[in-house]
Amino acid sequence: MTPTSPGWNSSRGTISTATVGGVQPEPWGVTVEDHQFRQVEEIRQAVLKVARGSSAAPKPSRLETAGTSSVHPEDQSMKDNPFRNDSNRKARRSRPKPFDYGSVSLADRQALQGYAEQVRSIARKGVEEVFELGEAFADAKARLPKRYEEWFRKEVTGITTRTASNYIGVYERFNERREQIVALGLKPSSLYKLAAAPEPAIEEVLGRAEAGEKVLGADVTRIVRLHAEPADEVERVSPADRGGPKGFKALLAERLTHWQREWTERATELLDVLDDLVPPGASGFRGTKPDVDKAIGLRSLWLHVELARMTGASFANKADDRLGVPYMQGRDWPSEPWRLLHHSLGHVGAASSWSKGKLFEEVTGTLIPRLRWALGGASSPTEFDDVFPTPDEDGSEDSAEADE
Repeated sequence: MTPTSPGWNSSRGTISTATVGGVQPEPWGVTVEDHQFRQVEEIRQAVLKVARGSSAAPKPSRLETAGTSSVHPEDQSMKDNPFRNDSNRKARRSRPKPFDYGSVSLADRQALQGYAEQVRSIARKGVEEVFELGEAFADAKARLPKRYEEWFRKEVTGITTRTASNYIGVYERFNERREQIVALGLKPSSLYKLAAAPEPAIEEVLGRAEAGEKVLGADVTRIVRLHAEPADEVERVSPADRGGPKGFKALLAERLTHWQREWTERATELLDVLDDLVPPGASGFRGTKPDVDKAIGLRSLWLHVELARMTGASFANKADDRLGVPYMQGRDWPSEPWRLLHHSLGHVGAASSWSKGKLFEEVTGTLIPRLRWALGGASSPTEFDDVFPTPDEDGSEDSAEADE
């Protein structure tokens, strides 16, 4: 039978059931016994084979595949295979291979595995834990002088190599004074700075702590800087000495580099002080209102004035009026986020008359997040504009102006 033979349904590509036992089909298909339908399918496959001129084996009928998956068994097995899954393959590739202890002695292997487990078991890393882990990492480095970095990368989780180096530095520098250091209650971050500091700086910090003075991280930074040995000065001719437009530009660039570094260091100090005064989750300052004003007032005001002076924005020159220059002409802020930071610094710097609660709200609500942004700790400068009121919105003005 061919596509032109009687009984061939060209619209459906099947054979009419009228040719099989004289059974009349219903509109939606045939209603015959299974063996009759199989015969029809065999005839259909034979006709298609002749029409296509193909020698390929006939496909299974819909009756034979009824109730089964439309995916071929081999395809289904490959699909279910986890090793064929792209995400699993990527995860397996990114997972570091275990450290090979083949060339390590049994005693060293047990010690190194114990150190890795020790790191995982310590949740809070205070000063005592810093000494313990520093001792462990120093010993691991001695046992694996050439493969320490590989071992650390594959076996240690939860801390970075830089943090481990800080632990080692604290342990090697202060192990003989271990009990004294732990008793003084200095923060680990302060010990990291002292580990690389000259001995006079260490003596001054420890002496103040033993005298009962609360030594903050910012105090440690300042003391270490004061005792730092001056670098050898190399005699050179400054490009600013050439004069002219290029010399003037070089002068400004040189001074701005210095001012920027100094402003950033003092801003970091202020943020360290604020972190000490405002513990995580606290609802108020740690300390009395006079202590808070003394710790952050002048620091905030200095940053407020210097930011205006360096940028030339909001920096009034009294001579402008006598020279006929309109007040603050050309001294607008080119950046709104920096203007908001300048505003917050001025508010906090002149907040000695504020209540402790109002100052706490200003510090935690605006100053701390904006300082973090200025020092590179926030992802977007505009995130603060949507949350905190600007000076124009709340009707207030900068509380301190810098006059030349």
